[in-house]
Amino acid sequence: MLRLKKKRFIKKLTFLFLIPLFICASVAALFYIPYFRIKKISIEGNSSLDQEKIIAEISNYLKDKQFKIFPRDNILILPKEKINRDLLTKFPRIKTVSLNRGFPNALSVVIKERNNEAIFCPEGEGGCFFIDEDGVVFEPASYFSAGVYLSFLDERGEKEAVEINENIISEEQFKKIIDFKNLLAKEDIKILQVILKKERIYQLQTDEGWFILLNEKNDAQLTYQNLKTTLDQIKEKRKNLDYIDLRFGNKVFYKFK
Repeated sequence: MLRLKKKRFIKKLTFLFLIPLFICASVAALFYIPYFRIKKISIEGNSSLDQEKIIAEISNYLKDKQFKIFPRDNILILPKEKINRDLLTKFPRIKTVSLNRGFPNALSVVIKERNNEAIFCPEGEGGCFFIDEDGVVFEPASYFSAGVYLSFLDERGEKEAVEINENIISEEQFKKIIDFKNLLAKEDIKILQVILKKERIYQLQTDEGWFILLNEKNDAQLTYQNLKTTLDQIKEKRKNLDYIDLRFGNKVFYKFK
């Protein structure tokens, strides 16, 4: 009798163990149904980047398993955030990326690329990098880019190497310099270089051979008006200018060669 009860207990225990195991196996099997496995990947928004390389990067990632059990290419459990992070790391030119599921088995990737606003040449690096409209370093610049884009030279004496996806200066300061440069273009003054100096001083080299000194406190519009007033006062002596110092609000200093 005791032996019979023991057998029944073992059968019940085995049954109770098999039920959740069967349920887990059934759920796992659902994720392997071909109907929900991603078969098509489309890319939108790319202009410079090769879409085949982006697709290949995503496809390689989707070949593996999530938690070593579930297929990553199942549309229902697609690890979107992980793919986003990987793409931003692998392709620094991508500014933003969005993944959209197209049921039952399509994936749409919408990207926004960074624009080549200028180039940045760090001190002692021996090479230059493209920077975007926010002042973010994102990829090496080819040797012939000098002269084509506004260049930022680093003379701050900082030993830290430039990092991809980092700002060369604050986004706010970078945009103020670009706004000021664009205002000068209205007066046919072209800025060729911006030299980043210590204490957040910026030296803007013009195509006329003289330079402008700014700092982080300068407002683009007000500084532009002060420059125009100064140039109107100098008149024909402008060709002998060495520099104009606009760092002190309405107090403008200048020097001739």
